[in-house]
Amino acid sequence: MMAGFALCFGGRQIFSALNMPVPPLVQNLQENALMSAVTVYFVSNMLTANLMKTGAFEVFVDGEQVWSKLETGTLPSWEQLLSFVDPHGAT
Repeated sequence: MMAGFALCFGGRQIFSALNMPVPPLVQNLQENALMSAVTVYFVSNMLTANLMKTGAFEVFVDGEQVWSKLETGTLPSWEQLLSFVDPHGAT
């Protein structure tokens, strides 16, 4: 969402600072900045709400599933999360 707002209100400046041409999409966003920002806000909230509906929270380590909220019905504790990744040197 924040990236969308940044493009709506500062897209030209961002691309100018990066010495890149401003894409037509960003030009359109800035021409209608307020409406674009409102659209970004509502679409982001809709996507977030739909992703959260599933209740899925899965942890994979090296391609292997080590936790699934759908299977256990609970979220892992911080200690459990650390125990999954500690043997792989990720802590």
